[in-house]
Amino acid sequence: MGLFRIKVRRHSRSWISEKDHLISPQVLELAGKILLSAIRQEIDREWALEAAPSKRKGGLPRTIRFKRSFRCRVVGQEIEILSSWPTVQALIDGKDPYPMTWLTQQAGVKVVPMEGENEEVVFRTTPKFKFKAWKHPGFRQHLFLDRAFTRAKPQMERIVGAGILRMLSSLHPV
Repeated sequence: MGLFRIKVRRHSRSWISEKDHLISPQVLELAGKILLSAIRQEIDREWALEAAPSKRKGGLPRTIRFKRSFRCRVVGQEIEILSSWPTVQALIDGKDPYPMTWLTQQAGVKVVPMEGENEEVVFRTTPKFKFKAWKHPGFRQHLFLDRAFTRAKPQMERIVGAGILRMLSSLHPV
C-alpha cells in the first residue's frame, strides 16, 4: 500500500523557515517525532470519546494499524506527515454521503456478505441498477491532526529554538 501525503494548510512562514538549512535535520526529525507522538495521543483521545455512551457515528478506525499508519519525514526545512491508510484524507477533510455504484447487479455484484449482530454473517442481495445503489454514509470530519499540532507546538518550538541556539553558538565571527 502506498503512502498518502496529508494536505496541510499553509501558514505564513516565519523568518526561520525562510533561511536555508538554519535548522538541522536532526532537530527537525526530533520535532517530527514529538508531533507524531501527539497525533497518536489524539487518536487515543478520540477513541476514548467514541467509546462514551453517546457513541458518535463515523469515528476513526479502531485498529492499531490505523494508529501506526502515520509517520513523519523531513524534506528540506519542512516536516511531512504521511499515512499509509487509504481513507485518511477523507477522515481529515470529511466526505458527504455517496452512492456505491460498484455494489450493484448491473456492475456484476449479486450478493454481498455483511457482518450482522453477534458476528453472524448476513448475505444481502445488491440493488439491480446503479441509479438505485446503496449510499455510503460518508465520513465525518476529524480534527485530531489540528489538535495534535496545537498540543505539540510548544514542545516543538522549545526543541527547534534550542537547535537554532546551538547552531548559532557554533558559528565563528568572521
